[in-house]
Amino acid sequence: MSGTSPLITLLPNERVIEQLSPDEIKKLERARIWVTVLVDVATRYVMAIVLSRTPSPKSALKALKLAMSDKTRVAKAYGASADWAARGLPVLIAADNGSSFIDADFRETVARLGITILYTPAGLPQLRATIERIFRTLTLEAIAPYTGRTFENPVRRGDYPAEARATLTFEELAQALTLAVVDIYHNKPHSGLGGETPLNAWRRLVDKYGAPPPPDRLTMIVEFGISAQAKTGVEGIRHANFWYHSDDLQRHRLQRGDGYVEIHFDPDLISAIAVKLEEEWILVPAVDQVLSNVSLMEWERESAYLRKLFASQAEVSRPAVRHAVEKLRAIDQLAVTRAGITPQLISDGALRAAAENTMINFAIVDVADGVEAGESTSAGFLSNQIPTGEPERPVDQSTTSDNSQPAKRSRSWRIED
Repeated sequence: MSGTSPLITLLPNERVIEQLSPDEIKKLERARIWVTVLVDVATRYVMAIVLSRTPSPKSALKALKLAMSDKTRVAKAYGASADWAARGLPVLIAADNGSSFIDADFRETVARLGITILYTPAGLPQLRATIERIFRTLTLEAIAPYTGRTFENPVRRGDYPAEARATLTFEELAQALTLAVVDIYHNKPHSGLGGETPLNAWRRLVDKYGAPPPPDRLTMIVEFGISAQAKTGVEGIRHANFWYHSDDLQRHRLQRGDGYVEIHFDPDLISAIAVKLEEEWILVPAVDQVLSNVSLMEWERESAYLRKLFASQAEVSRPAVRHAVEKLRAIDQLAVTRAGITPQLISDGALRAAAENTMINFAIVDVADGVEAGESTSAGFLSNQIPTGEPERPVDQSTTSDNSQPAKRSRSWRIED
């Protein structure tokens, strides 16, 4: 489901806005934000929310990907007290005829995943009752308290100056929607469920019927990843300044020799890439998993920080690098911007370029046993060089999907424009 959020937002980050005068704030660009939501019809549980400047196949695919992913990291990053762990592969998606959902890329991805898509007839709003109610709930819980609302229609809006009174940034809107869904909506009795909450309904039906497991990690990267070219070598494939290697890749090298191959990478989690060898895709993990369980944009920021921190050194110990990265993540207030649901303003081409250009100007070396994390003969202790005092953000250590749930498809999901 994709629709217009009844709110005009400010584009810059709130950190920037805090430094601006009232006159400067008036000059900031305003934007109408579109909200793509995917909801499980049987339980009314919201599986995904994605914000975008305009509705597009990219935002629709992002919502589908999130629906099959654990979103607890997103919820916690925005300060939610509850988790957002529900995920699974939908059997049926009901959508209207919006351009996002009739696009060939979206329809082909849905078909390859074995999902049936059903388009609802135009002009019959009663067929969208479930999703319309969720929009009304989000409006009341997340948007109504803020100025800048556009309301449901021009009559309700009247002469209210929404553009002039925009007060929320992208990140603040994303946080408001996330908290409204995860902490409030999922835990409130729902009349359509006989007074049961969406969260309890989800748990009850999953316990009774199971949930269709999401695709495995390889399939997720192939279907939702960004394509690029990379060259094989003795140490594997180098991408985003990481080495990726596997036994299957090594065997292919020995049989076919080195050369350029097609790869797909997931900018949200760069711990593994998909590599196409002949006509078969294989999953190739990063050699250093501790440093790679981050998004591409997080790693670009972290590598720039490391270059600055260790600018005068030719070699830095691996524990020192890990310690520096952990400290940076603990103070990184922009982590939520890259957590998944805020507008993706970066093109696939720019993400490919970021991966190619991410570099570190020093060698990361192993050290002898007994050297503590954060200690290096060349770098010294880092604890006095990096600000501390804020809680560390949890890092997702998993590289594969949990497919332990029984593969029973028991519910349909609805997605509309």
